[in-house]
Amino acid sequence: MPVSQPLAMHPPLTEAHTKRPEQGIIGAVSSAPICPPHDSLMDRIAHTPALVRESIAIGSLVGADHREELISVRRWITTGIGASEGVARALALTLRNEHDRSAEFLPISHWLSPRRLSHADGLIVCSQGLCPNARMALQARGHTTRVLLTAADPQTLDTYLQNERWIVCPHGPSHESALLLRVSGPICAMASACAMMGALGTAPQDDWAQALARGLALGFEAAKTLTSSQLAQIRGLIALGDRCEALAGLAWAWTEGTLSTDHSVWDALGFVHGPFQALYGHDATLIALERASAMERAVFDRLASILPPRHTLLRIAFHGSPTEALFAHWGASYALLTTHAMHEEIDLCNWPGKGHDSAIYDVTVGTDL
Repeated sequence: MPVSQPLAMHPPLTEAHTKRPEQGIIGAVSSAPICPPHDSLMDRIAHTPALVRESIAIGSLVGADHREELISVRRWITTGIGASEGVARALALTLRNEHDRSAEFLPISHWLSPRRLSHADGLIVCSQGLCPNARMALQARGHTTRVLLTAADPQTLDTYLQNERWIVCPHGPSHESALLLRVSGPICAMASACAMMGALGTAPQDDWAQALARGLALGFEAAKTLTSSQLAQIRGLIALGDRCEALAGLAWAWTEGTLSTDHSVWDALGFVHGPFQALYGHDATLIALERASAMERAVFDRLASILPPRHTLLRIAFHGSPTEALFAHWGASYALLTTHAMHEEIDLCNWPGKGHDSAIYDVTVGTDL
């Protein structure tokens, strides 16, 4: 396949969602959407846009219920681990760029030695199922506002929050087990968080579910243009500027979904400072996640011009707001990843090392270190 021209997505329409879910504990809505039974990755992907719509509705209500408190926070810390780390990184970037707030990501391991973070009055902990590592951040002190972005059930929340004051921002699906790779949860978490932060009134309320659906469709369309060999040789995602940080979680997804560490998210300019040279003598497929602008098109045209014939550059461009582009590019990447995993028949139910990671995975509050 020759180096391609950008595949463009047009801006989605906006649609309002007004259904009010059941009111839950800790002063916030806590009834996250339930993910139906799934037989495959494809089933999970197919249900995700609908789950995103439900998560947007719930997040909007949480934001409305806690609007004044959320507005009062000027400096945020976000944290998460695994797939939730990608959400936390993207959320910090969104708070800075879309809401003019100071926001910084810190890894969960920061709370191995908890200390007061006097420079941040707000904390957002991202954890789909409240894994043991993530529970350490629930012991954080010194923040006037603490938000938990999660799909955990009310009983789990009661157990680990212990009646302390948290704003709970739920997202779907409430159950996404069995597979190593989380598919719907991270996307729904970001949707719920963005909707909650819509209470700040500083960013447009776009239709992120439709942007995701368009991205998924384009990703599956793009996958059909690749040969089996080109699909198996996907080595990395390339973007520009701080969007590399927003898309960082995709590297985790590709690692889990392919059981390979050969995937990264690179800056288009930084690509020639190591990755280009490392890949030059090998077959490789690269995915360019572009914003549809003249500047970005020019940069990626230049990138295409230096690649050897044995490289394939799959270019996916999106017309829309930064947050819409995030969901669209997440969708396109997950579509390509799903196609790859299914084609290679990767067993994500019985992965290597399953059950042998507890010495690290179970590190939590009270662990004797």
